Amino acid sequence: MTKFKAKLFLVFTVTMFAIASLFLAIFNYNPFKADYSVFALFYTSLFVSITGVSTFIVIFIKSRLTPKIDPSSFWPSLRLSALISLILSLFFLLQGLKILDLWVGVPLALAVLLLELFFRGNKFKKKYEN
Repeated sequence: MTKFKAKLFLVFTVTMFAIASLFLAIFNYNPFKADYSVFALFYTSLFVSITGVSTFIVIFIKSRLTPKIDPSSFWPSLRLSALISLILSLFFLLQGLKILDLWVGVPLALAVLLLELFFRGNKFKKKYEN
């Protein structure tokens, strides 16, 4: 359980750093005069902060649905949160580029959903025989 708490603390600290970086990018840079590195910093910090917040939300929901939290569910929760964050960040990026519409957003969301289903259904494990 201590390793689980250490992982949660690491996600919390990275999330707080990403949120601080996101607010600095929002309030300190003019988007009309900014370089591409500012946009890369903004979307990266947006991705990491949404991933961290949604990780805690997913773990909270899992803890409410089951009587005892399983520490092995941390990595699948983080993966699910990263995929949710990937969808939202790509939506914001495409909206910022003014190319997001229904026929771009729906296939993008379906592709990420199918990626999650692939990870859940992939039970193949390599077994090495000596």
